[in-house]
Amino acid sequence: MQTLRLIECASLESLPRDMGGLRSLRHIYFTYHHQMPVKVGRLTDLQTLPFFVVGKDSDSTIQELESLNGLRGQLSIYNLQEVKNKTEAEKANLRGKTKIYKLEFVWRSGRTCFKNDEEVLEALQPHSNLETLKIEHYGGEKLPSWLLMESPTHGGSSLVNCLVNLKLIDCKRLSQVKLSSNDKSADLQFSSLFEA
Repeated sequence: MQTLRLIECASLESLPRDMGGLRSLRHIYFTYHHQMPVKVGRLTDLQTLPFFVVGKDSDSTIQELESLNGLRGQLSIYNLQEVKNKTEAEKANLRGKTKIYKLEFVWRSGRTCFKNDEEVLEALQPHSNLETLKIEHYGGEKLPSWLLMESPTHGGSSLVNCLVNLKLIDCKRLSQVKLSSNDKSADLQFSSLFEA
């Protein structure tokens, strides 16, 4: 089996416990956002994974993304508040996923603890050819260096110069948004950025 589709399955209570044995799986399409299939990181030939939900147990950490460098298209990563630290976030190896053109980073809304949001987002640096980036419910006070003006990690330019679309939604603790100019005239959308 190369493709698994679980779309609009209203009676679905949970996903299969262990899909790590389905090594030939290339595409997973599903709309169930409550949990991830366990050991999805073993599916090293996977090309389509619309979203990843970071969990609390060892089989659903963000490190499961580490070996999935064949992913392409778009990827949304939910529950980033569950990522413990920068080292764990780096294991996602988003810089190595060069065929992903659209990324979405989502933390849970309504939180009161933002202790590692900044270091986690800094470590989630994507590759430099990304076209669309959405950051939602981020609790940091500043944006990561890879998104700011004249980032040394991108040879003096920032990722925003490559982006076609950037959305910052409900990032109320940001103290300022200082992005470099963009020759592509990126579509920049900001919603509920600063606390009143």
